[in-house]
Amino acid sequence: ETRTYQEEIEQRVDSDLTNSLERLAGLLTYNVAYHHAGMPSELKQYIEGLFADGEIDAITLTTTLGSGYDAPVQTVIVADFKRWTGSTTEDIGVWEFEQWIGRAARPGYDHNRGYAAIVAKNEDRVEKYLAPREFEEITSQVRKNELLRKFLLELIVSGRDTRNEIEAIMQRTLWVHDQEDEIWGIEYDYEESLKEAAQWLNENNFIECKDVGFDATDLGHTAVRYGLQKYGRYSLKGIKQTYDWINSRGDIDWRKLTKTVCSAQNISLYKSDNTDMDDNFKQKMKDHGLDPSNKYAVTAQILIDGWIQNKDLGTVAKFSGYRVEYTRPVAQDVSEAYDLVERLIELSPDISVPAEFNTIQLAMEHGVTRDQARLVDEVEGLGRKRVRGIDEKLPNEFYESNDVKGMLAEIAEQRGEQGLNDWLLGNNGSSGIHGIGQKIATRIVNVIMDQVGDDSSDQSELTM
Repeated sequence: ETRTYQEEIEQRVDSDLTNSLERLAGLLTYNVAYHHAGMPSELKQYIEGLFADGEIDAITLTTTLGSGYDAPVQTVIVADFKRWTGSTTEDIGVWEFEQWIGRAARPGYDHNRGYAAIVAKNEDRVEKYLAPREFEEITSQVRKNELLRKFLLELIVSGRDTRNEIEAIMQRTLWVHDQEDEIWGIEYDYEESLKEAAQWLNENNFIECKDVGFDATDLGHTAVRYGLQKYGRYSLKGIKQTYDWINSRGDIDWRKLTKTVCSAQNISLYKSDNTDMDDNFKQKMKDHGLDPSNKYAVTAQILIDGWIQNKDLGTVAKFSGYRVEYTRPVAQDVSEAYDLVERLIELSPDISVPAEFNTIQLAMEHGVTRDQARLVDEVEGLGRKRVRGIDEKLPNEFYESNDVKGMLAEIAEQRGEQGLNDWLLGNNGSSGIHGIGQKIATRIVNVIMDQVGDDSSDQSELTM
């Protein structure tokens, strides 16, 4: 029996297949696949499982190869020595190359010997990465301005806020490990860097300078909380930029807010090499005050007008001219950044958190409409395509509720628990919903009946 990889992939992403995912399904028929950080976690696990089970012979990875990828690999072939830094590409170091080829013959698997090879155009690559190679000197990254500001702010927020405490900690860092005198003295290069970092944090309202140390402001505490959520991958400049934008507005324009967040935290999709932007898409962006040549603005338009409208991503790609296979992780980053936005709004004196804020955040997280967001968030495995099927079936009748969960609750009140189950599966003569079997239907029914029960209890209390 021929295996239908396209259906298996579609089940795991529960979304319309992009051109990229259709190509992946085609590759799997030849027993090869690819893997990258932008894939949904369920799909990455699926690919890794196929490889571990021996159902595919080779897998191509991006820099995720060195980021915890653990599988029964015997041979690693490195064909590209560059990595994307966020603004450009640069050669990987020898230490990183060593990490990559270290995936071969990992302990705990069946291979007693591993092999590594490179595909290189010149001997310089061979000499740099194979023999005779020299490992780079290990240097501290804290000396970079942005990282030093984060480090100093995190120390202050954690309560290490006097100059003496900061000095004691800094003297134990790699940055100053070979220095013998106090770090606040004028003798050392890094003394000026520390002062500049403290001055920048003070000028941008992250800290207040005191006689013997520093106090973190509310903005400083908010930035560090967000930083912990993002495992340190955040921009202090971006946080200040977002905070200033919020304070300059009387209300929230979701497209422009999302564009600001994307720009501030360097979150974006990328232009396709094969498709140009449709003129109508350009005009729609201009109508909303967004620049079609700005990748952050285009990303915001795709997220607001496509992703959280639960539109087919293939259609969005066709009109936007952008690669949409990374939409889910990008949307996840934006949803997490909305947490930051909510805290920043709470710090702002002249603006309140919009009533629909949490609903839009859920919609962004799941890629569904506002009306669909509550149900998808509460029903494991429902997803954007299945809830779209539910929504398409609902307009045949009339409901008082304004969201999908409430409408299903009305069906349950009218027809009972079994009636709702039959409605979802098409057991009552109506058509079923593609992708919804008994397991998903049971989860939906349980969530809806819990709501119906809660509503009944509330009504009983009011009657009494």
